[in-house]
Amino acid sequence: MTNPVDLGLARWVADHRAAPVTDMCRSLEDLGRSPLFFGVVALAVLVVVAVRREWGALGRVATAGF
Repeated sequence: MTNPVDLGLARWVADHRAAPVTDMCRSLEDLGRSPLFFGVVALAVLVVVAVRREWGALGRVATAGF
């Protein structure tokens, strides 16, 4: 970060962060790396597409996901 505004904002955020919120964000980040999470999301997408019968959306979702 070379912009002084960005650096000042980053320092302010670091000085005012709350431990419980930081822990929650780290847990969500870990969840996002889990293969189980991706499997559950893929299953949910298939169910929604099947219920709504929008099979064209499946290709768009798959393209956007990769």
